[in-house]
Amino acid sequence: MIKNFGGYDMDVTTYTMVLTAKLSALAYCYKDGGEKEEKLLPEQKDKKVEKLPNVLELLSYVYFPSACIVGPFFEFADFKMYIEKTGRYAKIPSSTKHALLVFLRAKLCLVIHMGIANYCYPAFCGTEEYAA
Repeated sequence: MIKNFGGYDMDVTTYTMVLTAKLSALAYCYKDGGEKEEKLLPEQKDKKVEKLPNVLELLSYVYFPSACIVGPFFEFADFKMYIEKTGRYAKIPSSTKHALLVFLRAKLCLVIHMGIANYCYPAFCGTEEYAA
């Protein structure tokens, strides 16, 4: 039964679609891991999975919370390289310093705003004292 045609609801079918895509891709990549190197395309060589993931790796790959937001799926080999910071993801800089700087700037803006708001509130702007 369709209850919200054309709407933007995310229900269990959205995640089931992503789960199906991830597990199918993992199965194909695991099959490629058992093939001979000369039979594979360059893309298949990059994405192949030679050893089955353990339970923690599989669950973290399958239940990654942002999967429905960032796209349908990403390959397990990419996920593992990103988590272990190897391969093409080895040189990703840490964003901790930048995040702390943005947080401190936000705190400073909040302090300035609260300081100004204590002395200049909207009702004061309509008075004669403000116009003088």
